[in-house]
Amino acid sequence: MNVIVIEDNKSIRDMLCAYINAKNHNAVCAENGKTGLELITQKSFDVLLLDLAMPVYSGYDVINDMIKHQLMDKIKVVVLTASSISNDEEKNLFQKGVKQIWRKPIEPNDLISGLESLNSV
Repeated sequence: MNVIVIEDNKSIRDMLCAYINAKNHNAVCAENGKTGLELITQKSFDVLLLDLAMPVYSGYDVINDMIKHQLMDKIKVVVLTASSISNDEEKNLFQKGVKQIWRKPIEPNDLISGLESLNSV
């Protein structure tokens, strides 16, 4: 599975990518939404793990740009958030094409089983 992680927190980003790679998947990391979007347009990924709360260019901005450029159907988007989001926000994200919303911190084994379960979504 090819996974792109867009996360501004370096320690979280590095841990996620290292663990995904160690579990025989291919992870590429981006430190911000703009860099991540560039990578998504250049390479093929199965899953996007997307942090919502990033400075300057948030996960919401990434999702809106992906919709604008018709990229939501090409990759399964999973939102990672440590913030509380309302039921309306969750509903809105699902309506936009987000497949799942995961809370941080996420247990490493839950991360891998969650990624692998996306094949059936």
